[in-house]
Amino acid sequence: MILWTALFLWLGALCWFLYIRMSPTDARLRRRIRFKPCNESGSSQLFCSLLSGSLAVLERDDFNRLESALTVRQARHLLANYWNIDSRESWLRAIEARLHGLGERSTRERVLLDQWREGNFFDTEGRDPLQDVCTFLSMEACVVGPREIGAHHMNPMAWDIQQAAYAVRLGLAAGYAPTGVARNVMDRLQAEVRLHYGSWSDYFLSSLIGMGLRHHVDIFSPGDWHRIAQTYTVLVSSSEGLLRHASTWSSTKVDEPINPTAVLDSGRRIGHVDGANQASVHFPA
Repeated sequence: MILWTALFLWLGALCWFLYIRMSPTDARLRRRIRFKPCNESGSSQLFCSLLSGSLAVLERDDFNRLESALTVRQARHLLANYWNIDSRESWLRAIEARLHGLGERSTRERVLLDQWREGNFFDTEGRDPLQDVCTFLSMEACVVGPREIGAHHMNPMAWDIQQAAYAVRLGLAAGYAPTGVARNVMDRLQAEVRLHYGSWSDYFLSSLIGMGLRHHVDIFSPGDWHRIAQTYTVLVSSSEGLLRHASTWSSTKVDEPINPTAVLDSGRRIGHVDGANQASVHFPA
C-alpha cells in the first residue's frame, strides 16, 4: 500500500513538473513576439499588426510584418476554422460583413451592458457573462484590478476589430487578400480603434471583455481562459520593447466612421492590378 501511494505521488509530481515545463511562461511568450521586423516595417504598420493582439499570441504568431508569419497552410486552416473563409471571394465577403458590424450589440448584450453601468449584475437566463469575465480577469487571473475596469471597456468594438485585423493578416499570408484591400482595411481599423480607445492596455483589456461577453467564461472551470488572460499581461508588459516601436495613439485623428463599402471598393480596384500577393483555441465567431 505504501509503495502504491509513493508511486501515485511520484507520478503526480512528474505530471506537475511536465505541465510547468510545457506551459508557456510570460517571459517565453514575450521572447516569441519580440520585435524583429522582416523588412522596413513602419511604426504605423506595426500598430496595425498589433491590432490582432491576443489572437496572434495564442496562435504563436508575431507582429513583425503586416501579414501573418504563419505558413500558407496554417493561415488557411485558421481562416476556415474561425470564419469559414476558403477563398478570396469568401474573404472579401467576410471582411465586408465585419466592417459593417463593428461594435454592434445584440439586444441581450445591450441589456447586460446597461445593467453593468447601473451596478446591477443579473441575467434572466441564469448567468451574467459580463460579470463572469470581469470577475475572472480581476479576481481569478489577476491581470487587472477590479477598479481598473471601466465603462469604456464595456464595448465589443475591440473584439470585433481584433478579429477583423487578424483575418486581414491571415488573408495576406493565405493569398486570399488583395494587398490594396488589406492595407485600406487596416488603415481604417487603425483609425477606428483610436476613436474608441486611448492606449494599448485599454484596447487589449476591452478585447478580452468583449470575447468573454460573446464566449462565456465559466469561472469555476475556465479552461483555456487562463491562457487567454496571459496574452494581456504579455502584450502590455512589452511596452518597453514591442509597443515602443508602434506609432503613438495620438498620431492620427479621425472625425468620420468607417465606410466599409468605400474601403473595400477602393482596395478592390488596387487589388485587380497587384493581385494576391497547430491546435488552436477556437473562439472567433
